[in-house]
Amino acid sequence: MSDLVRRLEANRNAFTSFLKTINEERANRPLPHNPNWRIRDVLAHLAASEAGMLKMVQIMVAKKGYQFRPYNRDELNAQRVAERADKPLDEILAEWNTARQQMIETVKQLTDEELAYQGSDGGSNWGDFTTRDIIETAIRHTEDHMKDLVMTLLHL
Repeated sequence: MSDLVRRLEANRNAFTSFLKTINEERANRPLPHNPNWRIRDVLAHLAASEAGMLKMVQIMVAKKGYQFRPYNRDELNAQRVAERADKPLDEILAEWNTARQQMIETVKQLTDEELAYQGSDGGSNWGDFTTRDIIETAIRHTEDHMKDLVMTLLHL
């Protein structure tokens, strides 16, 4: 098993363990540093982002050297969170889990050559990157938001 797969699984296990501390009531509390977002909005953002990064990996492997269209990250995040605003927390978390499991299964099949495939978004968010960079970002993204949520919950 590759190091990336082990890290994706460990990250998933830590995140799903952490999620057991969040119920619907806690999920609806606003973030102290960003009252426009609730805890559930961060979780919705993570679910959408995980699915988006999985899709990027799949595209990069299918179309070596793919050039993604530039996009506005803030607008995309707001749109994806709004799409999930009325979903039950369990549905949002299941979406993240499904995307992460699909990411793990995809990474298990990748060769070292495919992990090194290059892509670009014209510098709008990612710049130039490899398939591996996207996977590393998926891990780091979950870690960063989990740390932020832990601090938020400690102050509620």
